[in-house]
Amino acid sequence: TFSITTLAPLVADFLKLTMDGVAKTYNVNLAAASLTGNVFSIEGEETTSATTPAFVITLSKATGIGVGTYEKFSLTNNQTFSVGEYYNGAVPEPWAIGLGQGDGFTVIVTSFTATNIKGTFSGTLYSNTGTGTDAKVITGGEFSVSY
Repeated sequence: TFSITTLAPLVADFLKLTMDGVAKTYNVNLAAASLTGNVFSIEGEETTSATTPAFVITLSKATGIGVGTYEKFSLTNNQTFSVGEYYNGAVPEPWAIGLGQGDGFTVIVTSFTATNIKGTFSGTLYSNTGTGTDAKVITGGEFSVSY
């Protein structure tokens, strides 16, 4: 006789979102890294193609990255903020947060450990590095990335 122990399923790293109503995942080359003590980056690609779409989230907090809410960078919000960027693989300039645009971009970090970051995000990104008028609406964004 022998016994079988069932383990909890492993949760793979992921970066997923809905863009303009279409579900997307950016799990190829998914990575997270502390760029400095107060700047952290999460990025992933959609496919293995050389011209694949990619999504990047950058967080900054003057007192160090941790659990909490990160609203989009602005001239009045420059201590604890987020920057979102979407590269479509066809043009070099990303859709990004719009400094002069009214719509926001929010990242909520729900867990931050020495090896993993988890959270949610949503908001609006604009063409031409945030200065254009073509908008991409991001909803239901979620991530869990080991580093």
